[in-house]
Amino acid sequence: MNGLLPNTIYTYKVQSICPQGSSFFSQPKDFTTLGLGPCDVPSAIAVSNISTTSATISWTGDIEATSYELQYKEISNPNWQSVIINAPTTTYSFSNLIQNTTYQYRLKTVCSFGESVFSSIGEFTTLTAPVCDIPSAIAVSNISTTSATISWTGDIEATSYELQYKELSNPNWQSVIINAPTTTYTFSNLIQNTTYQYRLKTVCPFGESVFSSIGEFTTLTAPVCDIPSAITVSNISTTSATISWTGDIEATSYELQYKRIEQSQLAKCNYKCTDNDLYFQQFNTKIRPINIALKHYVHLEKVILVL
Repeated sequence: MNGLLPNTIYTYKVQSICPQGSSFFSQPKDFTTLGLGPCDVPSAIAVSNISTTSATISWTGDIEATSYELQYKEISNPNWQSVIINAPTTTYSFSNLIQNTTYQYRLKTVCSFGESVFSSIGEFTTLTAPVCDIPSAIAVSNISTTSATISWTGDIEATSYELQYKELSNPNWQSVIINAPTTTYTFSNLIQNTTYQYRLKTVCPFGESVFSSIGEFTTLTAPVCDIPSAITVSNISTTSATISWTGDIEATSYELQYKRIEQSQLAKCNYKCTDNDLYFQQFNTKIRPINIALKHYVHLEKVILVL
């Protein structure tokens, strides 16, 4: 008898057939076909190509398998996730995993006549994402009244750096992105005699560092012209006089103001002054240097011009 089903009870009876006629059937009897062996449990299970968010599992399957059921979960999670992989495929790629996390897995075989038990539980741990190095050796140089240069040691894997800076009294940071491999930046349009804070972080393809600790620098104060000194008046005549002084080496010009003592307004001249109205009069003279940042006035002596 062929084409019987496995693990099935069959009843049979037999009769004799002769030329002169047939016998009665024998008494019915039973037999049971043998059951198929169970599906093989997946074996030689291995996990490879482990990254921060993915991994590949492979196994040796059963030739009679129709599919495989893969279950996996985070080790701290009591609930399994199930995936059905159709035979004859015997690999599966995990995705969207969490970095630096241990996962458990188990597999069973599904056949047309039944299924195996699950394999023993295995484990693998995803990798930890590499971390960008925090910028180091940060230094500020070439500080002037309105500018400064910042430099640092970067990460070879950096794609860019984020520099934040602000005035000490300002709660809001300004951000600048500096593309790698550049590791310097020049501040401009700063305010003189002002303290600034700064911090830096590295940006990599796989993430970014935390910010460096906050640093500070203070812009310079604009230099002030020296007040003219050693001021003297000489060569006094009835209608002229010469005034001289010691100046500032950085001066671009000087402003001399003068007037008759009874006048309210000052006249201006450069270097040497004459006045046709000078005659038996008493003068009070001022001189001041010119500077963008600051002007200083100094009262000179009273000069008596005698005819």
